[in-house]
Amino acid sequence: MLETLRRLFLPFGLVAAIGGAIALAGDRGTNPNPTAPACHFFATSTEMPLDLWRPVRVVPIKVDAAADEERDIPVASSDPYILKVVQNPKVLPGQTIGYALVHPLNAGLASLSAGDKSITINVVQGDAAPDQAAAFGPEPRLISPIAGAAVWGKVTISVAAWRAPDEEQPNLHLRIGNEAGTGDEAVAPSWISTIDKGPLALESFEVDFSGRSPGACTLWAQRTIAGRVVPSKPLAVHIVRPDPALLSAGECEHDYKIVLPKQFGPPKAIKATKDPTASGGAFFDNASTEPRFQYRVDVPSEGPHGGAGWYQVMLTAGGDEADGALPSVG
Repeated sequence: MLETLRRLFLPFGLVAAIGGAIALAGDRGTNPNPTAPACHFFATSTEMPLDLWRPVRVVPIKVDAAADEERDIPVASSDPYILKVVQNPKVLPGQTIGYALVHPLNAGLASLSAGDKSITINVVQGDAAPDQAAAFGPEPRLISPIAGAAVWGKVTISVAAWRAPDEEQPNLHLRIGNEAGTGDEAVAPSWISTIDKGPLALESFEVDFSGRSPGACTLWAQRTIAGRVVPSKPLAVHIVRPDPALLSAGECEHDYKIVLPKQFGPPKAIKATKDPTASGGAFFDNASTEPRFQYRVDVPSEGPHGGAGWYQVMLTAGGDEADGALPSVG
């Protein structure tokens, strides 16, 4: 009902706005905001898209002279329904440029004013395309395992997706299909990072490949947002049934007495701590670059279990947050 009334009275509002502009033009020496220092915008008009992924935009403003103290430049929108002021520009001591933060809300024309200066902003429909790094776009990404990996037994699939503004948790599912991508099934996440960890949401999906036929298998993440279904790029893995005799495994907390080529000085002793929840009942204290976990992989030059071929190295790791960051492997 309010929107209907707004549209009905829009022509009157335009007339009032035009009349106000004429009145101001007739008295150009009057500053509607006497508390604002003398300043100006860098353009008389600009265009802003309605973009779910970049809701806040920056409008620069320049004051005529620098000052010794920080200054707050009051700005106002002629139509908060179209353009909302999020934060007034602040000009630091000794500087002359500040930046207003604004949020385009609906398509239309609005002006942003500071003192007796203003800029006309045309808010247009249409989301802007995400940048080449895929930052802040709606498409989820499969981050592990890598494409072409061999999988068997229980495997953790990891997916990343940027949260939309005011979205606490992306609505994601993992889909599993055959090589043609048909006959797929949906899997719900088993773990989700909380919003206090940042705008990039990380989700884990537990998949048991034991009951699936060996061969190619297609994985992709599917996100539902604003009534749209957005899939990730597909990722192909290979389901295998490896001979246990061909597998070699070890624990990070075990010292394999490996000396690296050209290593300076003797290796430091590995510090291990008991923990019943850790693999092998203990964990490796990896709080620094030294000592580091090392594991020897010997590949015979020939024979039924050696020579040229395809080998895969995997690491299963977990850790605690330290200084605001989770452990990483590189």
